[in-house]
Amino acid sequence: MTTTMRHFYHLSDQPVQKQVAGLQAARHLPYEHYLTAAEFLLVDPFLHPLTRVEVLYTLYQLQVSETVKMQWLLDEKMLTLCPAKLVALGQDETSKAVYHALKVRLGNQDVFLYESLRDLLQLQLMYLYPCAAQVITDSTAWIDLLISLQTGQTITPSDDQTEKMMKIQQKIQQFSLDLQS
Repeated sequence: MTTTMRHFYHLSDQPVQKQVAGLQAARHLPYEHYLTAAEFLLVDPFLHPLTRVEVLYTLYQLQVSETVKMQWLLDEKMLTLCPAKLVALGQDETSKAVYHALKVRLGNQDVFLYESLRDLLQLQLMYLYPCAAQVITDSTAWIDLLISLQTGQTITPSDDQTEKMMKIQQKIQQFSLDLQS
């Protein structure tokens, strides 16, 4: 148990691919030990953002009612959250709206592209959890940007909000590329 705890505390020292094994092993820790290490990991600036979200989501699943701090992906600000009060991943109104916008845009026209982008959208929403609504201000514009970035089309943002969403999608894309290296 001590070794598992030590590895859990030092997840950011491991390549992202090995962090998954550390997360799985940590699920066998006693609640208090997991919570103590999780609170540390949520503010670890070197931990990959998806791993941080996975730790937060585990606290949500455990219905942890104490507030925790978390360094958020996009602006690196600290969020203060109560995991038990969060909504399940992909079940918030913003997530539902972008899934719907994707289906309307591609669902009956290009099934292969739709499925591919749906998986990518799910990954984007994981990166943005639990604050997707702060970023995705227009679900249709978000989907238009997603399609253009993934199909190589050039898009010129029509306003500041769309430009901000485009930059965020590019940042998420870079984090995902970093996973592969």
